[in-house]
Amino acid sequence: MHVISRLIPGGVERRTLELIRFTHGEGIEHHVLVSSGQRGTLDDDYRAAGVRLHYLPVQSVFFVFRFVILLRRLGISVLHSNIMYTSGLLLFGAWIARVPRRIAHFQSDGQKVGISWLKLARHRVLREMIGLFATKIVGLTPDNLTLAWNPNWRDDSRCEVVVNGVQTSEFAVGERSAMLGMPEAVPIVVHVGRGDLPTKNREKAARVISALTTRLPDCQLVFVGRDGRDAEEAETHRKGILAELSPGVDSSRVRFVGEVDNVSDYLAAADLFLFTSTLEGLPGVVIEALASGLPVVSSDLPGVRYIVESVPGLPIRLLDPDQGDESWATAIVELLDESAEGSRAARAEQIVGTPFDIQESARGYVNLWTAPGQAPSDGFQS
Repeated sequence: MHVISRLIPGGVERRTLELIRFTHGEGIEHHVLVSSGQRGTLDDDYRAAGVRLHYLPVQSVFFVFRFVILLRRLGISVLHSNIMYTSGLLLFGAWIARVPRRIAHFQSDGQKVGISWLKLARHRVLREMIGLFATKIVGLTPDNLTLAWNPNWRDDSRCEVVVNGVQTSEFAVGERSAMLGMPEAVPIVVHVGRGDLPTKNREKAARVISALTTRLPDCQLVFVGRDGRDAEEAETHRKGILAELSPGVDSSRVRFVGEVDNVSDYLAAADLFLFTSTLEGLPGVVIEALASGLPVVSSDLPGVRYIVESVPGLPIRLLDPDQGDESWATAIVELLDESAEGSRAARAEQIVGTPFDIQESARGYVNLWTAPGQAPSDGFQS
């Protein structure tokens, strides 16, 4: 049983769906507990992949009681929770239900500033619960475990790094597609991420494209991802992003395509991927962009650094999110010039067969769920 807050397009939701599809037929029966209790736009995709969905809001007073009954009734043997520190409550319920394998998986590096003392206290209690009841504590990168869990995680035999991968064959293209209807000479920069998440830092992308227009007057920026939770919020967010453009920069330089199922098509139609996030674990969209043969200008985050260190020679430039917009624009121009000399297909091939190819990464997950020697615990894991 995977635990996910809500099934809407996002890194955890998309990676988990791909992993489930890829491991179908491996003797694994997949369930998903939707811990918000809310329906999402990916629900039908999960069902089509053979997943049984269970809606159970974690905020409910009777959550643990109902959760334990559900686990026992279904005969769940592995609980894989992806909801940061709230996983502690889920692992506690799974321990009561005597689920043998109880996995806390950190998918983000965790927010360290700007949260209330009450939330910090809650996190502390839930972290203690993870420490007590987890049989495995998993991170996407070594830094992910250091930042989200414990700097001394290597001393805990339960801790392990298991990376996410993408189906590289779904993204590889030989040349830029024409789906956006722009002339080949127009440089297209794509940004993927939900507009209602401040950490995706869309404002920075708009300012960077403003700086870029002084060098590439015809450049286009395409935002892919949900602009807001409803039409009114989406419109507010879009207006806010356009307000970040420099005076004189035409708003037609920026396009919002909203939430889509075919992210790969938009990557195929672009010349460069712009990643301005301020908080991530291991950003799957960066791996997707690389699998599409796109050069990437990205925030210098631990997860992206891990990709760069793991696969030398990738076309990525890393910059501090607070670095000047002109510096970001310069990096884009330089990387576009460099990539013009090479083959898009050859760049896409660089990610094939690496740990970030689902052909490789899925093995780590199957091993996590099925490896022998993890008998049920009769007491707490300390």
